[in-house]
Amino acid sequence: MDFLSAVNRISQLTRLHKKEVLGIYLFSAFSGLVQLSLPLGVQAIVGFALGATMVIHLCTYIFSGFGCSNCGFTSNKPNEVN
Repeated sequence: MDFLSAVNRISQLTRLHKKEVLGIYLFSAFSGLVQLSLPLGVQAIVGFALGATMVIHLCTYIFSGFGCSNCGFTSNKPNEVN
């Protein structure tokens, strides 16, 4: 069996099973895309979650300071004695 007969035989097999070979290629391409994008998605979700917690803490600090200044706890006015 020489090289050309082996190549001809493989090409005949792939012609016979064209749908299956195409399905294998499409599945492997889809699987590769999922495997490459999954870590990026997880990283984005974790970054979003951590970023959201930092923003929540900042909002809490800002609003608590704003609330205290309106309640008179941090007033700059001198105390008035009646």
